[in-house]
Amino acid sequence: MNLNFQIPGVVSRRYISEIKGRGLFAEKTFEKGDVVFSERPLFSVQHVYNRATAWTCGNCFRFLGSLNKQMLHYRKVFGIREQSELPEFDFPPYTFQTKVFSCFAKCGEKYCSEECRNEAFYNHHQVLCVGEQTPENNPMYLFKKHSIDTNELFLLAAQAIAYLICKVGNDQPMVENSNTTTSSNTTTTTTTTSSSSTNESQQNIPLAERICKEFFQEYQHRDWWDVRIDDNFTNEEARKWSQESLELLRKALLPLLQNNPRTNNAVFINTILSMEFYSHLLGLLEMNDNSIGFFNPLETFRRNLDTIPNIPQNHKDHIKSIMHSTVEEFRKYLGYQEEECDEEGCDHDHSGHMMDGSGHESHGHHHDHGDSAMDENEEEEVEEVFPSFDGYGIFGLQAMVNHSCEPNINVAFSNSDNRAHIMALRRIEAGEELYHSYIDEELPYDIRQEDLVTYGFKCECRKCKARE
Repeated sequence: MNLNFQIPGVVSRRYISEIKGRGLFAEKTFEKGDVVFSERPLFSVQHVYNRATAWTCGNCFRFLGSLNKQMLHYRKVFGIREQSELPEFDFPPYTFQTKVFSCFAKCGEKYCSEECRNEAFYNHHQVLCVGEQTPENNPMYLFKKHSIDTNELFLLAAQAIAYLICKVGNDQPMVENSNTTTSSNTTTTTTTTSSSSTNESQQNIPLAERICKEFFQEYQHRDWWDVRIDDNFTNEEARKWSQESLELLRKALLPLLQNNPRTNNAVFINTILSMEFYSHLLGLLEMNDNSIGFFNPLETFRRNLDTIPNIPQNHKDHIKSIMHSTVEEFRKYLGYQEEECDEEGCDHDHSGHMMDGSGHESHGHHHDHGDSAMDENEEEEVEEVFPSFDGYGIFGLQAMVNHSCEPNINVAFSNSDNRAHIMALRRIEAGEELYHSYIDEELPYDIRQEDLVTYGFKCECRKCKARE
């Protein structure tokens, strides 16, 4: 899995020192607010709790259909019989329109286009899909249920393993599933095909063995239970859950691997289905994943309705009446969810995402796999009725950016899909290293250092050195 570690003329990765390793550097000057580059995740999933209330594409996470189709979907969820529709609008973002395609095996997954359906299917979904009618003793069903009951990070790990299986099974180089674009809209692949600089001896190594050797080369990782995660579960629970999860995944995948001559490879099978590989994969994801979140367009419409020009007030009142029953049902549902969380100690945040002044939602690294990071610039929390998308994933190039408690970039998402936009927080000079904060950099020094134990280093940025 050869990754390209640069976007020519934009950013490149360089070796810094034995202690610090490598970092990502700007190849040109960026002004505050510039998009340095954008990229789609290598692997990403939607939080399970969010799937019932944020109806999105199973591949790119774009909200499906249109404002009316979103309304019809929610009416179906809540059993609302009202048939009236919203009027059509001629100006974005209220004119969004996608088709809705179902998974080939009718498992319930939906996609915004045939391209997204095909990409998901050939990259991982064909391995993970449980089909239309799945017996409760199906190992993949049991694996997913176990992940929901214990830790959703197992779902992201399974997607990564399924991706490797699909590539080896097709006996092809890594398929382009993550495009990186610069602020000038130049597109560069970040995940993907074998680089032309790959030496001849490397090319002669069988694909299965090469993938297993290369997978952990570029990102920090340790056994998952050695990564300090949070206080929600213990080291012993992490070990136990990992073993149970791998056993279920092995039962689900072993027949598939053995039935394909390309994947029926002892080195490959014994590697990707080993606890050593699985625990380090989980540790890699835990240390490098990023939350993904953006507003529901129906919520944006609801909030902005009174300020939309050229719509008479009586029409606005009529639109509000059309939406009223669905809005009220959502308020009841969200209130019920809050009560459930209070009783069960849930980690999910159902209060809504906070957005920065540009309309983007900002996220740092995020590890509880239940809620979304909040933007520190938000002055006042506003009620969110139609829930935002909430998920997480790992981004190839962004995950290579080092930490500083004085970051010069942040990661933001527009209201469209799972593409991450790397934004300059201040002027960045050509040749300067890019930094973002893995934690809340506004916390006191001692707490910051404690939070960074997860990543296995002590921060020595200017802000931290001044405190010592």
